[in-house]
Amino acid sequence: MQAIRRILRRPGFGIVIVLVVTLSLGLAVTAASLAYEVFLRPLPFRDGDRLAIYCCPFPRQGEGWRDAPGSPAAMRDYQTAARLADQVAIFYDQHSLSLTGDAENSQAERLPVTFVTGNYFPVLGVSPALGRYFGQAECQEGTAHQLVVVSHIFWRNYLNARPDAVGATIRLNGLPYTVIGVMPEKFRDLSNEAGPPQLWLPMPMAAPYLGPNFLSNYSLSTFHAAVRLKPNVSFETAQREADVIARSIELTQPNTHHGRTIRLMPAREFFFLKTRKPVLVLFGGAFLVLLLAAINLANLFTVDALSRKHEFSLRAALGADSGQLARTALLEAVIPLLIGAIPAISLSIGLIAVFNRMGTLALPDFAHVEFSASVLLAAMGLLGIVMSIAATAPVLRARRVDLQSALRSGSKGAEMAAGGRTRNLLIALEVALASALLVATGLTARSLMRMVNLDSGYNPHRLLSFQIQLDRQRLPAREQRINFARQLNDTLQGGPGIEAALLWGPSMLSQAGWSFEVTPAGLDLNDPASALNVQHLHTIPGGLSRLGIPLVRGRDFSPGAVPEYPIEVIIDQEAARRLWPGQDPLGKTMYLFHDRSRPMTVIGLVPHVYNRGRAFDDAKYLTGDAYASFYQMAQDRITVLLRYRTGQEGLVLTWARGQLAKLDSNLAPFDVATIEERMVREVQGPRFTATIFTIYASVSLVLAVVGIYGVLAFAIAQRTREFGVRFAVGASRLQVVGLVLRQGMVWIGAGLGVGFLLALYGVQLLDGLLIGGSQNDGIVFGLTATIILLSGLLAMLLPAIRAARVDPLAALRSE
Repeated sequence: MQAIRRILRRPGFGIVIVLVVTLSLGLAVTAASLAYEVFLRPLPFRDGDRLAIYCCPFPRQGEGWRDAPGSPAAMRDYQTAARLADQVAIFYDQHSLSLTGDAENSQAERLPVTFVTGNYFPVLGVSPALGRYFGQAECQEGTAHQLVVVSHIFWRNYLNARPDAVGATIRLNGLPYTVIGVMPEKFRDLSNEAGPPQLWLPMPMAAPYLGPNFLSNYSLSTFHAAVRLKPNVSFETAQREADVIARSIELTQPNTHHGRTIRLMPAREFFFLKTRKPVLVLFGGAFLVLLLAAINLANLFTVDALSRKHEFSLRAALGADSGQLARTALLEAVIPLLIGAIPAISLSIGLIAVFNRMGTLALPDFAHVEFSASVLLAAMGLLGIVMSIAATAPVLRARRVDLQSALRSGSKGAEMAAGGRTRNLLIALEVALASALLVATGLTARSLMRMVNLDSGYNPHRLLSFQIQLDRQRLPAREQRINFARQLNDTLQGGPGIEAALLWGPSMLSQAGWSFEVTPAGLDLNDPASALNVQHLHTIPGGLSRLGIPLVRGRDFSPGAVPEYPIEVIIDQEAARRLWPGQDPLGKTMYLFHDRSRPMTVIGLVPHVYNRGRAFDDAKYLTGDAYASFYQMAQDRITVLLRYRTGQEGLVLTWARGQLAKLDSNLAPFDVATIEERMVREVQGPRFTATIFTIYASVSLVLAVVGIYGVLAFAIAQRTREFGVRFAVGASRLQVVGLVLRQGMVWIGAGLGVGFLLALYGVQLLDGLLIGGSQNDGIVFGLTATIILLSGLLAMLLPAIRAARVDPLAALRSE
């Protein structure tokens, strides 16, 4: 009761402590819960710690391409040679099929599908909720079993959750498929593409879309494989074996696999590849806030306890139970901690709910962040230990003081140096942590501003985009697909509400794309050093100008029929600079995939544009863009771009759906969005990171100001006699104010310097999260210094004014 009464007598002190606890615990628990989901929560697969994903990156591709897919032929070679892998299941998750009804006028709907080998589901350790999965014989190369396993959501939404759904028939791309199994509701697939698959088909059923012998194709790098390691085999040991197998494949397949590696990526890393670093950075920032709060609380409780040192000494000297005094001081620390934990829980739950709803970090489908009570208890334990030690240490020291010593030390002037240096060091540390967080905030905010203000190089306004997937079973020949592209383009021109229409490929504002190796004519085709990677894009004659990309030099694509080779290409200035530095690229020839039979001739030059997104940095791998014509290089996957008149977006989409259905009843647009909507989504992740760091920095700055104010206010109170003497010998009030400010600024400046050193080291963690600019941004560091110094000055000003108002006679009498 005595502890509660003392807290109630000092409501201001208690409120500050509760606010510090609430903010620091709420942020720390939220960030730690997110980190637990990404780094520690068990994966929803049997023995997920033994599951790896086969990837096939080029060493020079850099960090952004570590999960690059590989060829099915190479995966089968690995499957044959690997002795440390228990099972290898190949899957292809970059396709979709049209679901149609039995009625002639039924509207097609595009659904993502995954083609899998027969051991795919056993490798994941899952059994169907209804029916069965594919047998090995049904997935043998050359077979054509029109069977399908459906997801639980498909079973519920399209099969009405029928118990007898096994054996039902659905039509995909116009062909009948028999449902043989329904997956459990909580089953999560290995696909890391946009959106989980709803259907699984036997691998041979991909032949109409990828070619009859695609499983023996070493250049078809669009597959992944699930690798289940044998028990007690580490990822490092399995990777060494994979390295040996990769070298043997390279020797037998130099044209397609020269320089390519096999990367057995742990399943957790594969799923959270793009979120690991942002989450780690956010967790580190939250930990710094928690540490700063702990320092702040230690300082405040130390100051409070030292102000009562005389009281504790007298009580102890007069025979008071030191244990009771310590328990009272401990309760004064624990009660605000427990009170602050209640709103901290609400704050954390609310932040987690907002995070799950926003989905800004692109977590996999199965990931769902949950509030962690264990994390809350751990964070409370850290703060509780710090607060308890700071609150009880002066009480325990008071036991060793006798009555005469207590009375002799009654003056405040005798105590003013007690712990002063330690408290000042803590202030410097608070300033250092706040400075580091402010620098991180400034860098992420500047990165976001650069990204938002970056000129994409084309006109994104009023531009509707969607994708379609052509059916190679219906259009097997190159000429058929070219004619369809012509017919589609002609149909879309001049539709209601449409100002311009064009075809694009493979996609817009997406990292999903095509790239190929080219070698400029005159260089050794067999020398890997002469090969460069370019991003491969498709459009139509006039498509670049309709998108707002000007032709700098040369000519546009030929509108009429052209032979398959040489391929006419328009390259951007970045590709020209890297492929032919200091030369005129027009008329130059380059060869595709080290093959003289596949020449490409440069006919035009355009500026570099950010068609894959402003956040995508391809400078480490891709050497620029090369555009080809749909009328020469036939493609199955087409992105349709329609520039609509203001307010006509809905009308345009409805009309376009109808025209597609007239051309092919199995065609269904998917991935529908305006380019401006995609640009907004593109900045969601960076905006989220910048917002979180802004919160961190704001909280840390408030904590630092509170800490500086609290310690200096105590120090001023302890130095009353000193200031009285200074006034008595002729010091002016302005001189005393200047003295207080100078002494405080020394420690603030020291903390700022240490904070900058921490920031220079810590910003290395932000590599890959910052778009353009420098990590050592002088403007950010300058603004940070200004904010810290002004905030410190404001925190010191009130205690300094109090020092200037000391009455010298009253101060000397009180001593």
